[in-house]
Amino acid sequence: SQQYTPLKGEITEDEIGELAKTCDNALKSFHEALTREKLFTADISHELRTPLTVIQTTAELMQLYPLTDKQAGQVERILKSTQSIQELLTVFLQLARGDAFEKSASTDRVYDIIKDTAKNWEKQAQAKHLNLSVQSLAVCPGHYSPILLGTVVNNLLKNAVLYTQTGQVIARELADGFEIIDTGSGIPKEMRERIFMPFVRAT
Repeated sequence: SQQYTPLKGEITEDEIGELAKTCDNALKSFHEALTREKLFTADISHELRTPLTVIQTTAELMQLYPLTDKQAGQVERILKSTQSIQELLTVFLQLARGDAFEKSASTDRVYDIIKDTAKNWEKQAQAKHLNLSVQSLAVCPGHYSPILLGTVVNNLLKNAVLYTQTGQVIARELADGFEIIDTGSGIPKEMRERIFMPFVRAT
């Protein structure tokens, strides 16, 4: 029988086999990296629970002593922040394990979540002479997790306050969600496609 000779530019079975092997190796490397990342996230989440418990216990013990109104307010902020971090760690663990999100026992309206989150940035805004306000143009229906929605709102408010030099920052409830408005310089047009990439900053 006559041996078949591939034409110039034609892909051979050997080349297809090598391509398949390369794809398999790349997919294997991807799964290994994803597994390492999930394990790291889970380990960090577990490790952080111990110091957080110490902070929470210490703050609770402080409440047993006579405190001024200012001191009591600061201790309450510590406890509230500790609880928020505990809940975030639970979310991270769920992500690492690939679990479906459990329905949060704590839910709130969009406006209340925005209002509570904005309190975290009042002092920074005042220090820069920025007018930080919370508004409601319409009621957004439903109740939401203060941890999940609050994390998104907090990140947007943080960027708005940090990168707005003069003017105002507005957190506004809408009929279908919320929006953050500021008088900052904005994101340059040439950066808008890259700004959502990890570790990329506009300035």
